[in-house]
Amino acid sequence: MKKVQHFLLLILTVCCLITLAGCKQSLSSTFSSEGLLAEMVVQPVVGDIMTAEIQTFRVYNDGKTEKLTAAGISDSEPAVAQSSEVLKEEIATLQKAILAASFFELPKDVSSESMDGSMDSITIYAKDKSYTVTGMNSENTRFNAVKDAIYTLFNPK
Repeated sequence: MKKVQHFLLLILTVCCLITLAGCKQSLSSTFSSEGLLAEMVVQPVVGDIMTAEIQTFRVYNDGKTEKLTAAGISDSEPAVAQSSEVLKEEIATLQKAILAASFFELPKDVSSESMDGSMDSITIYAKDKSYTVTGMNSENTRFNAVKDAIYTLFNPK
């Protein structure tokens, strides 16, 4: 009888380990080591009027970041670009935030009812897909966690 109990316990343990190994999503299997990781476009809104300034934040898997600020309404005004580098650990922190937020499972629109604030759009690029979520004054905590993680790369504490 004890042998049967030990055998069943062993089977149960192996099944649990296989399940845990299958559920854990690794950064290297989800994200590429190069190319664009995230792009966030932010446009302030007052009432139903989008203001002129549009900011685009780009984060690359190799640590490069770009911030573009454009006048928005006129294409004749060139975008002002600022670029910098962040540490690989900071990129890994953003990737972990994306996975923790289950970003690829968010609805495509996470807007709130409020009419003032900003229209934010975040596109995440993984190895085999890209996914865009847009929100007007989003109150979605998962979306906002990814947004904050991107902002942190451009405004370190």
